[in-house]
Amino acid sequence: MFPNAKRIAAIFVILACTQLPAFFAQYTQALGGSVIESRILYADLETRAALRGLSVEDYIAHHERSDDPLFKDTGAALASAVTRYQSNALALGELRDASPWTRPFIFAYRFDPNIVRSMGFTPAIPLSTEGLAYAVVAWLLCWIVGRTTRQTKRAQVTVKASDRRS
Repeated sequence: MFPNAKRIAAIFVILACTQLPAFFAQYTQALGGSVIESRILYADLETRAALRGLSVEDYIAHHERSDDPLFKDTGAALASAVTRYQSNALALGELRDASPWTRPFIFAYRFDPNIVRSMGFTPAIPLSTEGLAYAVVAWLLCWIVGRTTRQTKRAQVTVKASDRRS
């Protein structure tokens, strides 16, 4: 129906893949900002807990065990913030240490939609070897998929032609 549709789709896939290094860089920067802000909150919690002779975990647990619903809600919010801080700090370390080949998988595993919404991605012209590598991999995948679908169609046409002869 559209003879060039596959080629056009392949070009879009390749162009999208060349954006991955810039996207990962902006995501890592936004994640780093989130970790910095969370670290400030965590340091404040450590100070408050230490003033009462408690660990951060015990300080939060004390809030969560309270009979006062407002105090209990504060404990739940603090626990959530600490969990998010720890998770984001771990993700940031893994992304910074990742190779270009493992970064997409770590990103997918540690993906946080809140970070993506906060970053305001701006596409970039990829002038890095990493961008070129992603483009080559995308081209190879598109070529393999295209070749596989062509072979499948040829096999189907051959089977239909032999069925007509029978």
